[in-house]
Amino acid sequence: MIDVANDLGIPGYLYFASPAAYLGFVLHLTTLPDTESIDLANELTVPSFINPVPSNALPLFCINKDELGYSCFVGHAGRYKETKGIVVNTFRELEPYALESLCSKYTGLPPVYSVGPVVDHVGPAKWHPNRSGHEKVIQWLDQQPDCSVVFLCFGSMGSLNRAQMVKELGLSVEIRLEKGNNPVLAEEVERGVRELMDGGDGELKENVKEMSEKSKKALMKNGSSFHALENLMNVLLSEV
Repeated sequence: MIDVANDLGIPGYLYFASPAAYLGFVLHLTTLPDTESIDLANELTVPSFINPVPSNALPLFCINKDELGYSCFVGHAGRYKETKGIVVNTFRELEPYALESLCSKYTGLPPVYSVGPVVDHVGPAKWHPNRSGHEKVIQWLDQQPDCSVVFLCFGSMGSLNRAQMVKELGLSVEIRLEKGNNPVLAEEVERGVRELMDGGDGELKENVKEMSEKSKKALMKNGSSFHALENLMNVLLSEV
């Protein structure tokens, strides 16, 4: 689409739906040697991440350059610099380090506009092809007792078996399971989530509340996302 915009003489902008830290990550992939895969024994330093990350915690597409998706990700990221600007679904209060790094540590990058959080102000989306299935899920949820259901999302691709699920959850919610293939009891999950959100000094609960308030302020007049969107609109109008 960048080529189409160039042929028509129309400024091309990229809308990046993921956070700014991930934008910096995919851009960093384009700087790695073409003939070498990432060494799993070492940590990877990414300019948009505050701390280095263990290489074995990264997706396969960036660890193994023989993976099918690797060339696709790198190919797309390599063209991001050809756009007139990048619109990111984030806000400065959420990712100050990542946004600052995009401006100071990535050479040749066009202006980055943080216009998030992008939220639905008019209700649930109507485009889902299996609307009847969606309504059945909502009806079932409405019939459940309060605090009896926990929604877990591990991404839109792939799946986790029982052992992987418990291992990942164990980093944040402590769940004890009996040996065998018995299902995770709702009471166990509820207890773990309650301890996570309400236990101790309540620091996590306060952090969640603070971030929620910051996201609302970012969208209001004089908020960081408001100014970013205002600047973007001024640029677009100047190009018309």
